[in-house]
Amino acid sequence: MTPAGHDAMAGANSKVVLTGSAATGFGSAGATARLQALLISVAHP
Repeated sequence: MTPAGHDAMAGANSKVVLTGSAATGFGSAGATARLQALLISVAHP
């Protein structure tokens, strides 16, 4: 990965699209969802 690519990923400049069906009643209940991700970088000498 290039330094610029790493900076973009770590700085949340990545675009992600999630698709799928919500559970029954999710929208009508006024529910929200939050996605969290853990990014780990390993530096190699």
